[in-house]
Amino acid sequence: ARRCLEWTMAQEGNPLSEVIFDEDAGGAELGKASITMSERGVISPEIIAAVEAESESFLFLRDELTGRKYEYGEQVEFLWEGQWTEGSFVRKVPGRHEFKIRYGQKSSDECNVKEREVRPPYDPLQQADVYIFSHDAGFNGESGRGLAERRLRELVRDAAGSANTGQASKVVRVSEKGEKGKEKGKGKGEKGKE
Repeated sequence: ARRCLEWTMAQEGNPLSEVIFDEDAGGAELGKASITMSERGVISPEIIAAVEAESESFLFLRDELTGRKYEYGEQVEFLWEGQWTEGSFVRKVPGRHEFKIRYGQKSSDECNVKEREVRPPYDPLQQADVYIFSHDAGFNGESGRGLAERRLRELVRDAAGSANTGQASKVVRVSEKGEKGKEKGKGKGEKGKE
């Protein structure tokens, strides 16, 4: 429980704040739900609050970038004037929390960028981790970590559906379709049987 308190304090009141994790420190009370980066983008404070209240657990977004090591020439994206821009990693600036990034062909096309403003190229299918802290493992999916993971996936799916279409995603059952799709198409009917 003390680790959970440390992670909560690290968030500084922002449930979307990412936390640095040592997976072994959480013990048996810590579970992990893996989602994609595009799903991570639709998580809101409301989704986290709803899942935490329903499952009686705590959710933490993992900080994927802190401590990340880059190699010379590795393709990266860096924040330049509010836009993510492509570049290649040159080196870490000694004694500072900055990286030297090359954005052109010449050696003069380099700039120093804060570590937090450098990331690997965005891949919407890249894995992102959400950690779930609860004393209840919830193996049946009706309580604790099991319920939290299930509800997180459901709410993220609904939020992603809203983001793409403007309305919540909905599973359409055959009975809801009515008569749609039962009309005779081209080449059907009496003339199409030749």
